[in-house]
Amino acid sequence: MVGTIIAVVLGVLAVVVYFTGARPQKPWGTPLLVLCVIGAVVAVVLQQTGLGRLGRPRIEPYRNMRLLGEGLKDAGLKDGAKIVIIRHPVDAEMMFGFPGPEGEVPPGMEDMPTVEESVAEMKKACKEQFEKGAGISVEIVGLERPSVPDEMMMGPPEMIGDAEAFSAVLRKYEGQGIDAVVSMVGLPRRLDRDMSWDLESVCIYNWGNQPMVAADLSMQYDPVKLREWFDKDMIHAVVLYPSTKVTERKVITKNNLDELPTESPLGPGGGMGPVE
Repeated sequence: MVGTIIAVVLGVLAVVVYFTGARPQKPWGTPLLVLCVIGAVVAVVLQQTGLGRLGRPRIEPYRNMRLLGEGLKDAGLKDGAKIVIIRHPVDAEMMFGFPGPEGEVPPGMEDMPTVEESVAEMKKACKEQFEKGAGISVEIVGLERPSVPDEMMMGPPEMIGDAEAFSAVLRKYEGQGIDAVVSMVGLPRRLDRDMSWDLESVCIYNWGNQPMVAADLSMQYDPVKLREWFDKDMIHAVVLYPSTKVTERKVITKNNLDELPTESPLGPGGGMGPVE
């Protein structure tokens, strides 16, 4: 929980720094942005893996995938389903992108797992946890990282990309019988405008057979938009924190929509104002 709060705060700060300092090329912009991004990624990794919880039992990595599995099972996902996971960046992608050129290994990190090794490990863990929650067997046909600017790839679920970034990695699965798209990194937002939510613009809603959609929203979401999307069958399960006082995420589907909080712990997050 603490790791998530830290990651979200640093993520929001990174967005502010990007637009006010890095993009206008102010001398302090890029260094501060790098610190925010790395700090957010470290916080997310600690939260996901349970590292840093000294004196406490180690939690299972990717446990939120289990909750997403529970949610989609409740929403009607069938055994043998084919799913695509929208993933967060792995350590190698973040460390090698900042501050040096892509592919440059920082000193002392030569033994860090490669991107391919990390993604393979993530796929295995996600499958185990998702199937444990769903109680069915699934086929993970892809783990996709939205291709957005590195400075925006900061880890927290709330700021991972816009609808086009999501669509760009999903288009190749059209016509392949995908049963569900599962996002570990929240839902798309209008990064170049007012930061409002933009699920409607993702390409899957133009497909003949629309897959089910589930997402881990963490602590920032818009309950009004979520209700609208559930009513339109645009989303089928979300995992979120009901409040800052609750230490465990809650699964929301259409079957328990009355349990959806009336407001998110950190506000809806959209409508941050136009970006110059």
